[in-house]
Amino acid sequence: MIDQLAERVNGDDHLVWLGRFLDVDFMIGVGDTPYHVRIERGRVAEVVEGPQLMRPWTFAIRAGTEAWAKFWAPVPEPGYHDIFAMAKAGEATVEGDLHALMANLRYFKEVLAAPRQAAGEPATIDDPGGAPEPIIGRYMTVDVLGRACRVYWEEAGAGIPLVCLHTAGADGQQFRHLMCDDAVTGRYRVIAFDMPWHGKSLPPVGYQREEYRLTTELYAETIGAVCRALELDRPVIMGCSMGGRIVLHLARTWPDEFRAVIGLEYGFTAGLMAGALTSTPTLAGAQDAVTSGLAAMPEGMSAAQAKQNISIGYAITYLFGTVGLILLIRYLPALLKINLPEEARQLAKERGFGKKHKLEETAEKIPLIRAFEIPDELAGKTIGEARAQGRKALPLRLRRGTKIMEAANDLELKAGDIVS
Repeated sequence: MIDQLAERVNGDDHLVWLGRFLDVDFMIGVGDTPYHVRIERGRVAEVVEGPQLMRPWTFAIRAGTEAWAKFWAPVPEPGYHDIFAMAKAGEATVEGDLHALMANLRYFKEVLAAPRQAAGEPATIDDPGGAPEPIIGRYMTVDVLGRACRVYWEEAGAGIPLVCLHTAGADGQQFRHLMCDDAVTGRYRVIAFDMPWHGKSLPPVGYQREEYRLTTELYAETIGAVCRALELDRPVIMGCSMGGRIVLHLARTWPDEFRAVIGLEYGFTAGLMAGALTSTPTLAGAQDAVTSGLAAMPEGMSAAQAKQNISIGYAITYLFGTVGLILLIRYLPALLKINLPEEARQLAKERGFGKKHKLEETAEKIPLIRAFEIPDELAGKTIGEARAQGRKALPLRLRRGTKIMEAANDLELKAGDIVS
C-alpha cells in the first residue's frame, strides 16, 4: 500500500496545503524494509525502497509488517489508530530529529494514514442490536470577530450546560464516551464543538489566502460565540491541552459568564496538589519525573510545557494552601478541645526536658539539632574519640571554613570547626 502514498497524498489538495512550508526527508520502516520518503512543499516527491547506502533522513518511524497492516486497515483496531498509540504500546518506534514531525504533526498523521484509502472495502461493524446512542450532531453558523464560521457540534443529556473543548489538531469526538455516560448526562447537557479548522467545522471563507493563527482572543471569542448561539445559561467550561489553558483566561476575563471552569491540562494536577499541600518535595518530584522521562508526555506536548503547567498549578494553590495550613493550626486544636500549650508542657515534663536539665541529660530523650563550635579541649581528637569521652550529642555535619563534611567517626576535629 505504501507504493500508492505519493498518489494519495498529492491528490489531496488540502493535505498538500497543510504541508506547503515543509521540505524534509524521512523514513518509514515496514518490517525489515525501509522506505525513504522525500517531501517537497507538502507533496511527496519520491518514495524509494531501501536500504539506500548513505542516504540521510531527518526522522524515522518504524513498525512491524503486521502492525502497519493493522494501522492501515479501514477501521484500525484500538491501539493501532495512531502512530503514537502504537509507540506507547511498543509496536512502533519514532526516532531522529522530531522537530519537523511535531511542528507538522497533523500533516504527517494524515500522510501516514493515506494508504488506508487503498485498503479495500470499508470494514463492517457488527450491529450489537442496541438502541442508537444519545449523541446528536448539528451545524450552525456563528459570528466570530465579524466573520461567519460554520461550526459543527454534538450534544447529549440535559441539565447544567457542560461545554467540552478538544485538544489541538483534534475534534469533539474525544468526548464521545463522556456523552454516553448516564452518570454525567443525567445531570449535564454535554456539548462538544469542533473549532473552526478542526474536525467537521469549516474554516472561514477565503482561508486559502491567509495563514491560520489561533490567538488567545480568537479562541476565547469563538467559545463565547458558540455559547451565545446555543443560549447557554452560565455553562461549565471544561478543556484539555490548549482547552485546559484557555479556561483560566475565560475565568479571569469573563468571570460572570461561566459558573465553573475545569482545566485538564497535563501537569496541572501535580502542581495543584503540591501547592495545596505547600509541599516543595512534591513539586520537585513531579518536575524531576518529567525531566527524567519517567512521566510519559501526551501527544503534542513538550517536557518544558508540562513543567510550566506544574509551576502554574503550584502557584495557583500555594497561597490557599498556606492560608489553609495557618487556619488549620490555629483553629483545629480548639475544635478538638486540645490545649496545645498545656500538652507541650506535659510532654516536656515526661521527657525530662526542662530549664534545670543539662543537654547531656536530655539528648537521648528528645531530639535536638543545634550548631556548636568545637572547644580547644577537643581539637586533635576524632569524632569517635569525643563520643567515647561521654559526649552524647550526635553530630550530623561539620563545617570547616566554607567546606561542609560528613561527621564520620574517624574525622579529626580542629579548633574553630562547627558541628551540627
